[in-house]
Amino acid sequence: MEAILKSAKWDNFPKDFKMGFKLFRTPVIGWLMIVGMNIFVEQILPKAIVRKLSEAEKNHYRAPYKHLKNLKTVDIGPGIHYLQEDNPHLIGSELAQWYKGLG
Repeated sequence: MEAILKSAKWDNFPKDFKMGFKLFRTPVIGWLMIVGMNIFVEQILPKAIVRKLSEAEKNHYRAPYKHLKNLKTVDIGPGIHYLQEDNPHLIGSELAQWYKGLG
């Protein structure tokens, strides 16, 4: 099932979060904030929910950032809706190569 949503506009974004999210989308600065400083998990997320996160929950959110050395970006060419349907063999090949490199 799919949902069709209106495009989000900065004017409708909560004031307390607007600047931070704009900076997340800024090349280099956003990467440093999210990956280097982990600001989303350490500051934004706790302020965006009503209850307090337990340390175990915080650790769950922190976990993916420990493995960013394994991150690889690949251009798989154009696609219309579901990229996995437009380029399945290239995606499979790139995943296989990436997985071999984890060893």
